[in-house]
Amino acid sequence: MRWQVAGGDPYALLSDLLAREEGISPLPLIARRERGKPWFPDHPRLHFSLSHSGDLALCALGEKALGADIEVVRPRSAGLPRYAFSGREYVWYEMRGSRWEDFYTLWTFFWPRERWENWGDSALPLWPERGGGGLSVRKILNIW
Repeated sequence: MRWQVAGGDPYALLSDLLAREEGISPLPLIARRERGKPWFPDHPRLHFSLSHSGDLALCALGEKALGADIEVVRPRSAGLPRYAFSGREYVWYEMRGSRWEDFYTLWTFFWPRERWENWGDSALPLWPERGGGGLSVRKILNIW
């Protein structure tokens, strides 16, 4: 799996990653599967996921289905964590002090999983988060 984070358009990142890693240029036709997941009909072995937040964009590319999410940490509606999380997740969030950083830690973990489950593909989600030195991305394996 290869990934890239930068400012700007996630499709530009995808185009750059495909050219650099796979020798594919220009960006091939993108279609949507029955449940909405984008794919390359002319390159079915390649899978990708795009996300953007604020000025940041994330592109992940691999030979297995995957999901990726990136979020700029910022305050949101006070009721969002209660609405978005299960009871167990919300308890964890509260125990951590109800900080927005912790909200986004959970959110960026579960959003790719939600997309994976709804699209019905096997996937390895990326878990991007803001760290002390910038953005870090961890691959989460066999969590569920």
